[in-house]
Amino acid sequence: MKDPIIKYPTNFTDKVIDGIVKGRTTNKDIYGLTDWRFFKEDEQTLNEFNAKFSIWFSNFEKLEEKDNWQTELLQSVDYAKSWFTLVDNDAYLIKHTDYVAMCLLKKFNNVKGVETKYKEIYNRMKALGQDTQELELFYRYLFQEN
Repeated sequence: MKDPIIKYPTNFTDKVIDGIVKGRTTNKDIYGLTDWRFFKEDEQTLNEFNAKFSIWFSNFEKLEEKDNWQTELLQSVDYAKSWFTLVDNDAYLIKHTDYVAMCLLKKFNNVKGVETKYKEIYNRMKALGQDTQELELFYRYLFQEN
């Protein structure tokens, strides 16, 4: 995410970029899409665990150059499926997302839950110095009838 090839919009400050990087590397719901460390067994070292995924962490000309590539690829697919199974329930989404959570809570007619989630998100954004205008508009329009 800090690769010089990545071109962020010109209005992104270093602070905004640092916030994006932090969010993508510290929020397990985000990093879980590409980093399966939370599937690591307690007795495994991170190096042992990562060795199972050398296919993703090294350069090669031909896939056949990688020993055990089929096993690594299948294990990666299994981890991805496990991740999607983990997040495929409403309680998980409500706990670990923002806008999706508010939509689900509204769908369940849990107005107090929506208000609580909104305040949680708003306070977090303010503490991080983030603009809350989009959030405020989303919240307002969420309760308008179509």
